Amino acid sequence: MTSGNKYSGGKRLPEFFRYLCLFALFGSLASPAFGAEILFVTSTNTPPSSDQVLIDRLTSNGHNVTTVEDSSSLPGDDLGKDLIVISATVRSSDVNTKFKLSLVPVVTWEAFLYDDMGMTGPVANVDYGGDFNQQSIEVTGTHTLTAFLQGTVAASIVNNRFRWGIPNSNAIVSAHIVGNPAKPAIFHYETGAVMVDGIAPARRIAWFFDNGTPTNWNNNARQLFDTMIEFALSPDTNQAPAATADAPSSAEIDATVQLDGAFTDDGLATPVSTQWFVDDSPGGANVSFDDASDPQTTATFDTAGTYDLRFRASDPQFNTDALVSIEISEDPVPGGGDVLFVARLPANQADQIIIARLQSQGLSVESIDDDQVETSDGNGKDLIVISSTILSSKINTKFTNSAIPVLVWESALYDDLQMSNSRGTQGGQQSIAVTGGAPLAAGLSGNVQIATTNQSVRWGIPSAGAEVTATVVGNSSRATIFSYESGASMFGMSAPARRV
Repeated sequence: MTSGNKYSGGKRLPEFFRYLCLFALFGSLASPAFGAEILFVTSTNTPPSSDQVLIDRLTSNGHNVTTVEDSSSLPGDDLGKDLIVISATVRSSDVNTKFKLSLVPVVTWEAFLYDDMGMTGPVANVDYGGDFNQQSIEVTGTHTLTAFLQGTVAASIVNNRFRWGIPNSNAIVSAHIVGNPAKPAIFHYETGAVMVDGIAPARRIAWFFDNGTPTNWNNNARQLFDTMIEFALSPDTNQAPAATADAPSSAEIDATVQLDGAFTDDGLATPVSTQWFVDDSPGGANVSFDDASDPQTTATFDTAGTYDLRFRASDPQFNTDALVSIEISEDPVPGGGDVLFVARLPANQADQIIIARLQSQGLSVESIDDDQVETSDGNGKDLIVISSTILSSKINTKFTNSAIPVLVWESALYDDLQMSNSRGTQGGQQSIAVTGGAPLAAGLSGNVQIATTNQSVRWGIPSAGAEVTATVVGNSSRATIFSYESGASMFGMSAPARRV
């Protein structure tokens, strides 16, 4: 593998992962650009509610946001900033060309600034404008800004005006108004690109939002927005492609199995090639791909067992891999359970690996963003899984009284779930001390290595009603794997169902 590969690993850790509780040991393995200094240009000293939604989103993603009123903004306000965000609530005449020459990346959805920024021509409703009665955009291409979405993508729960502009051929278009490819809704220029008027001093991104969109946006719009901010903050040098892989978790021998690979890329090093590989198969059995170079292909398997497949996206500099496991059986595949997977969406690489592992065990997984999840989303599920990528304040006690088993590795939720009265993380760990003989020990004991590099492991101090399976190495009071059976005494309540 080249230095750009995103995954490496052996056989023992994936096997260990089939015991769900060991997922609870890991924090996030990959995260978006974090702790950036962002200048947010808005219309008033107290931002309107639509802008406040976005400011809160940026803040919750770990960024530091400074707001400035449009009329008070100055070109020098970009000093020490990593990104300038200009809302559509501003008066374009009060911003004008203040940030046109800024060496800081700029994102704006005020279409009447596109010409002032040199991104389009100067004629309103010809070179730029907005179309009313829109709820969706047409996402196209494989650029990072597509956020793995394609086709007609709903972005608002009510009709909105979506902004558009007509750039020159040096811009990359990632979405347009539905039914009108001549009206790009998401486009950008890279640093140094010749724009309609001038050369881009840094990355310039045109976005489709209108004033009211953020108060009526949906998960797709949040996914697009988070990805856009991460891209805007990323270096303007070539970055590795991003890749995902999906397939049925199980199938029968000789069945034709659909494989769905996908990738996005920043377009800074081309071309991007794709390839499917067999990582592992029973007894070295062969897999017959219809076209191993096609992200969307099919495969057949002639031997029963577990197959680990790898989808790779490669640009001239980097490779990125995504993994999927398929269980091939000789007999009809038994039904699995339904899992609600609560995480910050879009799922990062760590969560994608876990979701794929759950699916490989025959489980059906529904992912939901921590911003949107409600207690009722657990209805009809067999298991609720809560990742450490969530913000605990958004989940709080929503599943405390749920009569459905809950698996959680966000230690900040242990008290909300009444599982522990003290919790935390322990850095610099590669092993845990497995002490219990319960099924969760997976037949292991003693100091068990669970990572090849130092990680932070989550711990809690449960009540006497819990069964402790593993602890922090050298600190037996800090439980890293513990569980309560249904009815067991937790803190101030009995477990409504199994808690892990």
